[in-house]
Amino acid sequence: MDERKILLQVLTIIEYQGDKNAFIATFFTFLYLQTIEDLLDTLDPESRKELEQIIRNPSDEHALLSEINTYLSHEDFDKRLEHVTTTQFADYLETIYPTLSPQKQEQLTMYLSTLPKPQQTI
Repeated sequence: MDERKILLQVLTIIEYQGDKNAFIATFFTFLYLQTIEDLLDTLDPESRKELEQIIRNPSDEHALLSEINTYLSHEDFDKRLEHVTTTQFADYLETIYPTLSPQKQEQLTMYLSTLPKPQQTI
């Protein structure tokens, strides 16, 4: 499932007036940061401190990802990211839904009903 396309479609349905691509980029950056923060909480204090230092001073994106993978498994990251994405997307929908017209609520509900239900892994 392509979460970015889903979010773009939601923004289109609700007639989001801002830059949709910028919103999506910001939203997904937040999701990645939240995932890393959540996983940092699972590390021992020394490893957490080391990884926080690496995150604060990355040499480049590939090096950063490589370093993160020495502390956090790719599988754990993916599972946590899926959980964070599902939770934050649901929170966003709960926030915007009451502000929509009945017609937009119906369009959004119909679109969301066509999507596969997320699997809870955490």
